Amino acid sequence: MNMKVDMKVDVAVRSTARPLGPRSNIKRTLIARSGGLTLERLLQRHAIRHNRWLLGVYDFQATDYRALMQGWLAHLPMDGGVLFCHPGAADPQPDAIGPARARELAYLSGTEFEDDLAAAHVSLGSVFGPALTQKSSAG
Repeated sequence: MNMKVDMKVDVAVRSTARPLGPRSNIKRTLIARSGGLTLERLLQRHAIRHNRWLLGVYDFQATDYRALMQGWLAHLPMDGGVLFCHPGAADPQPDAIGPARARELAYLSGTEFEDDLAAAHVSLGSVFGPALTQKSSAG
């Protein structure tokens, strides 16, 4: 029996080719050049959906996560981006970025995050499909 099966696989891949934002220039450059740019070219060549921009890169030492987020939101292009984050509760096991995880969780689960999204005219959605994260041009 000879059977042909047509399958369409709907896949999206997180790209690290274009990290945006203030500060952490060295880390952003390392992330982009550690395969991110090559991966992006392959994703484009094979028409695989992916984000164009990556936000959220920092050194985990900064204690004002809200100020970082406000900077990332200010750099977000109209076509949206993916926020790279690591929120989590305090863990009894040693974790090199444990304090940063707790700060991120507190901010992202609080009202300040919603306030900052509104102030930047940014809404959450998918950058992989029709509901793009968009920055409004309305004042």
